[in-house]
Amino acid sequence: MKRNYFEVGLLGSFGVRGNYRGLSFLLSLLLAVGFWPAQGQVGAGSLSGIVEDQTGAIVPGASVTVQNAASGAQRTSPSNGAGSFTFSALPSGDYTLTIKAPGFKQLVRSAIHLNAGDSLALSDLHLDVGDVSQTVSVNTTVAGLPLDSGQLSSTITAENLDQL
Repeated sequence: MKRNYFEVGLLGSFGVRGNYRGLSFLLSLLLAVGFWPAQGQVGAGSLSGIVEDQTGAIVPGASVTVQNAASGAQRTSPSNGAGSFTFSALPSGDYTLTIKAPGFKQLVRSAIHLNAGDSLALSDLHLDVGDVSQTVSVNTTVAGLPLDSGQLSSTITAENLDQL
């Protein structure tokens, strides 16, 4: 009796005996099952941008808030020294972006759709100059000259008269 090469070893325990179709089916099945769950593992995306004023200058320290329209969950982060911000690991869905900075009007962008695996960079995030209300109060009291004492006196010299 002649022994087949595939009877010995691991494949012999699966009952594959010299059958190349069985071997290829087994390997295909293992590969398909091994990679099938990897398709749905990317369920989040990222959102980034640069906050600028109307002249194109960066606005550092602006408060940037992103809110999920469906769940209402929100995250807030300040823009960094270069005016940029990044929100990573955001679940897919629709979002509203709100940017606030002192001295500027609030900027709201709605209906931002983020798919799983997206890395969306927003452009044209320009803040308009807002109403700056600042009050300056100056309060003083004027002290009158004491006319009943001789503490404040001055002598007029001939030179002073010549200058007049």
